[in-house]
Amino acid sequence: MGFVDVVTQLEAKAGASPQELNWRTSIVDLLKLFDIDSSFAALHKEVLTRIAANGGNVTKELLA
Repeated sequence: MGFVDVVTQLEAKAGASPQELNWRTSIVDLLKLFDIDSSFAALHKEVLTRIAANGGNVTKELLA
């Protein structure tokens, strides 16, 4: 697998975006670069899902 210059790729995506996105310090802006839902609810669900996937005991209603 070849070397990928991630910073250059992200800077190019940010430069092409109509929004001013500071992906270096903002997780929300980084998610927006990849068109991933950056709402609090989506982030919260993702964290709980990953906790459960790594053996955490998370109730099903929290994952719904």
